[in-house]
Amino acid sequence: MSLKTIWKSLHFLLLIGLLTVTATGCLSVGAEPGSSDNHPDALVTVLEDEPGREESNDSLALEVGVEPTPVPTSYPYSSTSYGYQFSYPETWRVVEIDQGVEVWKDNARLVIQTWWDSELNPPVRWYGMPAGDLLYRDKLSFLGEILPVQYLVFGDKTKQVLYNDGKTITSGDLKILIYLEGQGSDYESVEVPETTIAEAKQVLESFQTSGLAAPPQELKGGLCATEKGNPPADWQLYQNEDYGFYLYYPESMQVTETGDHTLEFRQDNLYLRMEFRRIDQAYPLPGIISEGEVELTRFVNFFGDENPNPIVVERTRGLVTRVSVGNTFGSTTPVQFQVEITGTTGMDIDLDQADAMLEILDYLCLIF
Repeated sequence: MSLKTIWKSLHFLLLIGLLTVTATGCLSVGAEPGSSDNHPDALVTVLEDEPGREESNDSLALEVGVEPTPVPTSYPYSSTSYGYQFSYPETWRVVEIDQGVEVWKDNARLVIQTWWDSELNPPVRWYGMPAGDLLYRDKLSFLGEILPVQYLVFGDKTKQVLYNDGKTITSGDLKILIYLEGQGSDYESVEVPETTIAEAKQVLESFQTSGLAAPPQELKGGLCATEKGNPPADWQLYQNEDYGFYLYYPESMQVTETGDHTLEFRQDNLYLRMEFRRIDQAYPLPGIISEGEVELTRFVNFFGDENPNPIVVERTRGLVTRVSVGNTFGSTTPVQFQVEITGTTGMDIDLDQADAMLEILDYLCLIF
């Protein structure tokens, strides 16, 4: 064999060996089927073991010990006279007023005034609109209606918030007037914050009527003993057609006609005795106090009479034994009345309870 032929053979063998080594290296780099080097978990393990990967995973976890922001406690308020209720935050306070409430937050007050259609409008608590521009900025869901909300702005500060254009809202027989305003002696510095406005909106949107109250009884006309107005809705009517008068009394009282011209109202252990006569009939004299003292507490004018009627407290051995309306009241009317309150023998009359019983005289009227 020639040298040239041998060289060619060696060259061929060298080439085969090189190809074999190259193929083997490729297999060592590539993963064999079923080997752990090609398993997804192996890839995850490699990624998790990379520097900085642990810090990245911790950033996705919730912080321990951080509690959610607490929801403010709300308190309920209800009106039995007008049959409504609402909730207000614990950071607010409620002040009852004549025919309504004021709900205060710092120097801002939310006024809710209510009255029945048959009642006189409540005393004015809103004395008109001060300086500023009235801007429509929101809506309010109130008793199933959507009401416009306007801000009174002066110098970039909200001074008042008017609901329903500051007009009365009607719900059946109930009338409602609501507004929010800032308070302060310096008008330029007065401001109702947006947070206060938002909380006031929540208060108003929780407003509901219960349907458990009704308009008060209406007086039937005639000449009344006082100008108190209409009685509460749950009071009962007593009417005497023979003598031409009527009155209202609480349903907790029991009324009995004890004679042709005598009524007796009982509440617990107290008795209110009312005698009535025409002006041409004589009255019996009141009983004589054998021992004790008489105390004048106040005067009341009935039926517009110029002569005042004294309210008298009589004591015996230190105990209040009788409360009476001194004189015969209604001296200028065709029917006159005599009233006294007594208790069981030896009982000390509670003066507050006696005064409450005398309130029926506020709703005593004559019909001619």
